[in-house]
Order: sequence, then C-alpha cells, then structure tokens
Amino acid sequence: MARAVYVKKAMKDYSEYGIKKGEGYWWWKFNFGKKHYSKTQPTKYDLTQSEFQKQIYTIQDMIDTLSGIVPDAIESEVQNILSEIENLKSECEDKLSNMPEHLQESSSSGQLLQERIDNLDSWYSDIENVDLSSIENIEADETELSEGQTKEEKLEELKTEALESIIDEIQCCDGNF
Repeated sequence: MARAVYVKKAMKDYSEYGIKKGEGYWWWKFNFGKKHYSKTQPTKYDLTQSEFQKQIYTIQDMIDTLSGIVPDAIESEVQNILSEIENLKSECEDKLSNMPEHLQESSSSGQLLQERIDNLDSWYSDIENVDLSSIENIEADETELSEGQTKEEKLEELKTEALESIIDEIQCCDGNF
C-alpha cells in the first residue's frame, strides 16, 4: 500500500490534475511507478494495487453505505453484499484450483488464497446469519406511544431502531481483512 503525502502549497501548477500554484494537494507513489496527484485525499482504494484488496474495499464501502437506506431495502442490499463476497470467493477458488496441485498447499501463494477463501466464507456466514426479519416482526403497542405520537410514527421509530441494530451487527462482521 502506498503512503499519501499532503503538500500545503504547490510550488508550481499541475494543470493535468487541476492543481494550481499555491493550492494544497495530495500525492502518492507505488514502487517503480509514477507519482499520482489529487486535490482530495486519496481513499484506501486509491492506495492499493491489489485487485483483491480493491474488491474488499468496495464491499466494505457497500456495508458502510447501509446507514442511508430505508428499512424495506435492507434485504436486497444485504443480498448484493453477499453476492459480491461470493463472487470474490469464487475468483479465489478458481485461482487456487488453477495452481499445480503440489503448490496449492505448499506455496505461500496457495496458502494465502486458501486463507482468503476461508475468511470470505466466514465473512459471508457472519453476514448471512444476521436476522433481517426483526424489522418485519415489529408491532407498535398503544402503551408504548409517547404523548401526541401516532401508532404509525411509533412503528416507524421502532423499525428505524431495528434497522440501525441490524446495520451495526453487519458492520461488526469485518471478515478479518
């Protein structure tokens, strides 16, 4: 992973990146590569050349954006996340099976792929085991209503709380990456 450096004031224009003399900017460089420039701080996605890590970061970003969804969309979003994890696991399994058999267990590459497969499988299971049905099973009781609150408002409040709990539980499933 490359290390990003922030420069407070550019000594010259970097017109191809939209950076003018005197403006702050970020730069980073990979071994044996050219410098990359940006006016905004690079993301972890920008700072890696590993396709596997980029896919992991994409899935983690999908999980992080769950906070902005409505209760009715949680199930489909979680299915999208599980699908991405499954696709990545399948890619790793294909790479491992394409290696010569004697290298699958004895080489560091084979061991790394097997570790990734195991971690993806665990991550998938952890997310899959989160109970999404708790949102559907919520009922608002008349005794729970605050003064001036309707039953529909209370129901919506309870659904939002259940959704936040589900999202917290999913975000705690880190996949060991």
